[in-house]
Amino acid sequence: MNQNIREDIFHSVEELFVKKVSGFKEIDRGFRNLKWIVYFDDHTSVFIKQYNQKRFDEEKLSHVKTALAIQDMAHRHGVCCSKVYEFDGQHLITSHQGQTFTVLEMMEGNVLPPGKASSAQMFSLGQALGKLHQSLSCISPSKLFWIPNKDR
Repeated sequence: MNQNIREDIFHSVEELFVKKVSGFKEIDRGFRNLKWIVYFDDHTSVFIKQYNQKRFDEEKLSHVKTALAIQDMAHRHGVCCSKVYEFDGQHLITSHQGQTFTVLEMMEGNVLPPGKASSAQMFSLGQALGKLHQSLSCISPSKLFWIPNKDR
């Protein structure tokens, strides 16, 4: 099943970028959504996230669209976050077989264990969060559309 979803999405990505996928690395993080680093034959790469159809109905996907637009705006304002690729004015793409996914700029990074960040890393994080808050100040706050729940 996951292989079929992957092949469907990769086929769509090849058409969108007009490039051939030469390889991928599956990312095993998160809950139910499929994620990959995709390598193209021209030695470039992107990050792809598929949104699980059981977890994301149309209402939740509309909020994801908003979040991706905000991330894209933050990236354009110099916040250190992945660029969200846009196709025909959309950040969320639907594959030929109905899978919803997004394509983001690939950024290197590491997950630090709790309590292991250095003072310099914490200072850098504070600077990045300040820039993010400044970037987000033009957006009016809204109600949370869902409360995180491990059971969903």
